[in-house]
Amino acid sequence: PYNLLVTIAMFFLLIFWSIPVAAIQGLANLETIFRAFNANVYDYFDETTVSWMQGSLTVLILDLWLMLIPVIVTLLTKIQRKAYRGRLEQLVLTKYYDCLVFMVLLVTVITGTTVSNADNFSDYAQNIVSSMGTIVNSLADGLSNMSIYFLLYVLLNTFIWLPLELYRPAYYFAVKFGLPEPNRFNYAIWFAKTMLILTIVLTYAVMNPIMW
Repeated sequence: PYNLLVTIAMFFLLIFWSIPVAAIQGLANLETIFRAFNANVYDYFDETTVSWMQGSLTVLILDLWLMLIPVIVTLLTKIQRKAYRGRLEQLVLTKYYDCLVFMVLLVTVITGTTVSNADNFSDYAQNIVSSMGTIVNSLADGLSNMSIYFLLYVLLNTFIWLPLELYRPAYYFAVKFGLPEPNRFNYAIWFAKTMLILTIVLTYAVMNPIMW
């Protein structure tokens, strides 16, 4: 019964957690969003700011939002009451990786394709309906059009989160507040993120060789 409850909870987590992910992706299409309101984004921001907001800022917000998932996934996995830690870590890794692939690759690509190809709100609705019927074609078009976005995602994890992990701020935080196991490496979390980066690199290596 515990496994069934966790499976249902994971389904709703994927659905409801994807809504903010889709909203964040709207930030990557500011020009289209402003155009839907008959406005021009460059009347409010300069070109450099718009490029930064649509690129680096969007990726950073997405990654920060997804950092909450391991906490939820770990709590759900503990409900399954596994007998030893190794099995617990394996289940956390699997759930977290599934969430990352679904939200970062699928939701981001579909939302980006839907928004970027629309000029007004009626186009949004029409694109959503059409993308549901041609999900494979939408993914193919979206993946090829968003190679730069995912390149920024890889760079963010390479030049921000990895150096932070080398400095181990979580260790000093755990020692400061007396948390248990300050030296413990979160294998399930970091291995899942690494596998996501590998998946992105393998997906875009042909379309954007600089990924290598």
